[in-house]
Amino acid sequence: MKIVRNFSSGKIDEKVVGGKAKRLYKLQMAKFPVKEFIVISTDTVVSILKGGSVPRDVLNDILSFLNFGRHGVAVRSSAVGEDGHLSWAGQFTTRLFVSKNDLAKIITECIQAQHSKTVRAYAKVHKVEIPPLALIVQEMVDAETAGVLFTTSPINKSSEAVVEAIAGVGEALVSGLCKPVRFHINLETGNLLKVDGNRNEISLSDSQLAEIVFYGRAAIGLFSSHQDIEWAVERGTKNIFINQSRTITTVSNFNIDGIRATSIQEAKNLIEAESVRLDGLGISFGEDVLSDQNIAEILTPHPCQMAFGIFTYCFAHEDGAIKVGRNEMGYEIGSELNAGLFTLIGGQPRCSIVHDAMTFRIKGIALGDYTKIIEFYLAKIKQEEKLANYPEIVLYQQTPEREFLEGLFGIELGEKYYGLYQKFFSNLSTIEDGMDKYCRDEFIPRWRKSMALYAEAHLLSDLQMMARCYKEVADLLRIEACVMFVQAARIEFFVFARLRNLLKKMFGEQGGEFLNTITSGIPLNLNPNLAFSVRLSQFRDKAISIKDVLSEFGHLGIHELEISIPRYHEQPKIIAELAQKISGDPYEELMASIKRSSVLIERLLNDAAELRGELEREINIARRYLPLREVAKFEFLRGYDILRTISLTINKKLGWEDGLIFHLDPTEVFLLGSCDNENMRQLAEERRRKWNENKSLYIPTVVWSSELDAVGRPPTLNSSILYGIGVTNSTTEGEVIVITDLNNQGAISSLRPGGILVTITTDPAWTPLLSVIGSKGGLITEVGGLLAHAAIYTREVGMAAVLNVSRATQILKTGMRVRVNGPQGYVEILK
Repeated sequence: MKIVRNFSSGKIDEKVVGGKAKRLYKLQMAKFPVKEFIVISTDTVVSILKGGSVPRDVLNDILSFLNFGRHGVAVRSSAVGEDGHLSWAGQFTTRLFVSKNDLAKIITECIQAQHSKTVRAYAKVHKVEIPPLALIVQEMVDAETAGVLFTTSPINKSSEAVVEAIAGVGEALVSGLCKPVRFHINLETGNLLKVDGNRNEISLSDSQLAEIVFYGRAAIGLFSSHQDIEWAVERGTKNIFINQSRTITTVSNFNIDGIRATSIQEAKNLIEAESVRLDGLGISFGEDVLSDQNIAEILTPHPCQMAFGIFTYCFAHEDGAIKVGRNEMGYEIGSELNAGLFTLIGGQPRCSIVHDAMTFRIKGIALGDYTKIIEFYLAKIKQEEKLANYPEIVLYQQTPEREFLEGLFGIELGEKYYGLYQKFFSNLSTIEDGMDKYCRDEFIPRWRKSMALYAEAHLLSDLQMMARCYKEVADLLRIEACVMFVQAARIEFFVFARLRNLLKKMFGEQGGEFLNTITSGIPLNLNPNLAFSVRLSQFRDKAISIKDVLSEFGHLGIHELEISIPRYHEQPKIIAELAQKISGDPYEELMASIKRSSVLIERLLNDAAELRGELEREINIARRYLPLREVAKFEFLRGYDILRTISLTINKKLGWEDGLIFHLDPTEVFLLGSCDNENMRQLAEERRRKWNENKSLYIPTVVWSSELDAVGRPPTLNSSILYGIGVTNSTTEGEVIVITDLNNQGAISSLRPGGILVTITTDPAWTPLLSVIGSKGGLITEVGGLLAHAAIYTREVGMAAVLNVSRATQILKTGMRVRVNGPQGYVEILK
């Protein structure tokens, strides 16, 4: 059978005509207004695909049966199973306004598109074969107005129908290319509830709207399910035609209000429980502030349970790396930090300012007295909320003046505490003298040797043994690598702040600009980020192999603390593709950066007079320690890579759905093989469901414990000027490329030199992407501050960058043209 015109018997064989055509026939037989159409059967499509051309008799049959008129015909896919359990929406090709002369060519193109990359990817994701394909050739509607009717919300079952309408043909609406006028209608009564948009922009009367809703109710009866119906109003006649009707496959019991209420209540319970615990230790605060600080920068805004669990296991609570590492440096952290430092609100990580501030209490200051300092911080945040982000730099009094301490504690106690701080800084200077050398000469060789012992742990056959190795690696991260990272980060913050303050003291506001240049040009052997760029360019130039690159950097991955995301060694093609896009020579750029910083340093030292010695020492220390945190992170990510590899193997051994194990907490993974694995599977499935639901919530970057109703309340997004933290002296203009997911190959392939990369945050694994846009491009992130990876890298290469731009990935869209103003810290939307 080549051509199918009608089914007079009423029996429609989907294997012959496909899912979409079967539904169209049913609509036609039920007397819905449907334009004439003809179907090229599945077996004929196979013949055309093999032969490469459309047989003449098939073309003649179409030309004789359909009226092409002035507007031609539409050619649409009709795959077997399409618009059924899986919608296959947008996967196959549709062509409109096809003329007689172009008909054969367009039919062939639509058939060949059956095996396109997007179709293959859709089939792979849903673990199905690409279905047999038929084609619908249908007379076009000369549409004055067109749109879509949803007989219920696709995400929330309700009696509210939604009609979306635009002027002209509806394809632009279905493809997401234009904004519709949206009518909300009670499906049962037909009452119009509200209108979103300017109704005067379209021609659609109340009676036409009622007729569309009538067809919606009839389609529900015909197909016994809620429908997504494409309709069009014909110009001149004003007649309404139905182009197609699909079952809404995504309807669920999703309830955003319920999810929001649950998240608020869970947050209240956590905060109240922690408040009671602190009260038992004699610590009391009226309220707390939960901010994202730099947690989202390293964890991502929506971490899976394993990612958040490893982070808290290694760094926080009980004897985590923050407590152990800082206490070795002269701080005094006790049981007050056994809980409460990090938490998830609506699935997003937040840090308690009260608890975070307590991690900065030095030895000798009574905890009860230190609460006065914390109350001072809370009062400052009340006045200026943005101080809660990156408080280490902009809020905490880490080098308090005598007057500040005497004002809080009185002269006698203030003088005592001031003396303790001087002793602390003296000890810190001793630590500064050798920590970088210890890290490179002792810690790194020892750490790499330890990780090598577990490199093949995933090859073990015994599940319990693998779980044991997983725990041992997590413990090594907790007591070794993460401690090194914490201490390197502490020194980094101090040396950066000291140098900045000294430069401002000597040169005023211009000192801040000098800081960016002085701290760039770090030699390659101390600079893993630039080393990555250089190796990529060497691979591009065929000086080294992809194996050489991956042997050094394969353990990294985009958002690498999000352990569910693949590492580079798992997808080497991405590295190879990005390397080819790099323009210029990163090594030459580094040499130019070194020269710029050297010239400026020499000039400033010559102008420093009696402060020359102090300035020279601070510059040298800053240049030694600013890259050290990245070096330590580069190393502890080797452990993360091993944990991920073991997790994937356990997941496969258990026969679980791909990636399900990442919704377990690490302490639960420790037990696998010695517990009820089925209960664990069910727990992971429930967590995954909740994790997906929570992604719909907007969580403010700063949340007061007394104002939790702000959780889930959408923000207002309407400004052409977006403010953040400027971290470089460069300004540039360019086209936006939004990338939040390494699996978005389309977005990554659109990267070009001079583009503006917009993302949530970056880490060392983003080096290949940043190398592609180069020094003439720009970077915008939602989280990050003056010492973030993005800040260090962009200063290094002289790239314009503004970080900590709230909701940047939602406000900015790929293709927009923006200006990135690094010196003043804002982004301007130009087009």
